[in-house]
Amino acid sequence: MRAGLYAAVAWALIVPYVWAQEPFRLEIVLDPPTAAPGETVHIELWAHFQYDCAVATVGTNLLMSAYARHIHDHALAYGFPYGTPGQVGIDGVREIQAHRIVAIGGIPTPYENPIMFWEADFVAPSDGPREVILATRTVLFILSQDCCGHCYSPISRLDELEEAFVVLRIDACRADIDGDGELTIFDFLGFQNLFDAGDLAADFDGDGSLSLFDFLAFQNEFDAGCA
Repeated sequence: MRAGLYAAVAWALIVPYVWAQEPFRLEIVLDPPTAAPGETVHIELWAHFQYDCAVATVGTNLLMSAYARHIHDHALAYGFPYGTPGQVGIDGVREIQAHRIVAIGGIPTPYENPIMFWEADFVAPSDGPREVILATRTVLFILSQDCCGHCYSPISRLDELEEAFVVLRIDACRADIDGDGELTIFDFLGFQNLFDAGDLAADFDGDGSLSLFDFLAFQNEFDAGCA
């Protein structure tokens, strides 16, 4: 019994320490991570931060290396009651700002971490580069750790923040894994290498995981050929 008590005490001490070491960071999620021309990709921005009772504020820009004007239906995600979804320009979406009220009058709302705070759709174009780089450039990342309803002491976490970075591949013929313009046995081998490495470029059925169904989807596209 004493050993169990020691273990419980040790766990109580370790967990807050591990929690405190988790980075404050943003994340860009693409669904699917690889797209064919004309296919719609859903983009999500997530914020990873630690808090107890707080008001959380995120102000960032989503920058794109190309095709930013192909973004549409950009909006703040559910859970952020107010803010601005930003303006679409030639280099991305500027001035995205969202606020999450985590406690009102000392009463915390349901715990969420990370939080999706912004989303949009993007239509993959048929011409130009086959890769589009997406990255965040954040100007505001603030938490208030006060639970009372009459005080607000914001703490900037911008200097601790890890920005998000992701590459969207646009493939006119996804089955042409080696990119030589032909479908051969080397594309099968290339797909298998991606699958074995756990690379989501092998997620041909677009469910966010790798399984037998990705092999079947790849084979179907291979058999259909490339236009």
